[in-house]
Amino acid sequence: MGAPGTQRARVLGFLLAGLLGVSIAQSVYNIPIQVSDSVEVIIESRRPVSSWALMTEMSRSSATTLRPVRYLQARWLGELADAAGVPNHVVFRGVHAALALAIVVLFAWVARVRSLTDVAALGVALTVLVGHHTFGAMMRESFPVNHYAEVACGALVILGIAQRRPRLAGQVTAVVLLAAATSALWVRRNVDQLDLVAVLKSRE
Repeated sequence: MGAPGTQRARVLGFLLAGLLGVSIAQSVYNIPIQVSDSVEVIIESRRPVSSWALMTEMSRSSATTLRPVRYLQARWLGELADAAGVPNHVVFRGVHAALALAIVVLFAWVARVRSLTDVAALGVALTVLVGHHTFGAMMRESFPVNHYAEVACGALVILGIAQRRPRLAGQVTAVVLLAAATSALWVRRNVDQLDLVAVLKSRE
């Protein structure tokens, strides 16, 4: 198939993924914010006086998990909701819905559709993706921000970059994603070396 046919197939593939992704995103958006796992995080994220204070506090709040960025994300999204004058549901569930749409579209991107046969195969693959029980569980994630969907998006972006010829933009994106994934370990290491009592007294 020539270039025009390849381009047409790609457009059809993204159109198929977009239609499916929008319907899933709409369903995800309509899920209420879960009180059990979300409200406490949202409230706690607004308590410290600054984002840095929140990061340092949450980096040492648990001996078994290291996810301080989830509190930062909750804080920033809450501040965005306040600034825009919209309910928390619009922002938090809006981000969740956007991640759901992104996963489906990125899946079509890494599929590299080139022909109408590929479009048909993509339809089957998308059915398997959204019909898999782990996808449903990921979409029902009850934290304020869906970290599992963020990881899925990051993995798909890296896969798509690896499939293509090396380009500066792709290399920069890969480095940024790697830095974001490893920054929490760096933060934890530095926080462990801090005397938090002395830091708080110095601020007073």
